[in-house]
Amino acid sequence: MADRVLKRAWHAWRAQLGHGKVLLPSGHWDVSGRWQRASAWTDLQRTVRIALRRSTESELVEVLSGSVHGVDDVGRLAAWRLWQLINARK
Repeated sequence: MADRVLKRAWHAWRAQLGHGKVLLPSGHWDVSGRWQRASAWTDLQRTVRIALRRSTESELVEVLSGSVHGVDDVGRLAAWRLWQLINARK
């Protein structure tokens, strides 16, 4: 179910940002200038699974599919939105 949520959100992000935008970077630069590898997709899957305990699939798609225009790191914004929902429903 988490994959389904993310795939639906992915299509909404693509529609808003186009195909030239990297939606989920595969890592980040640390303070010493070294590239740190990461899997944003896997991290988001884990967070979606937690959010699904407190919400419905449709609601999560709606939360994730909100405006992402001008966002540099869609994964970071998506995670923030999910954690806001999770923490609001303890």
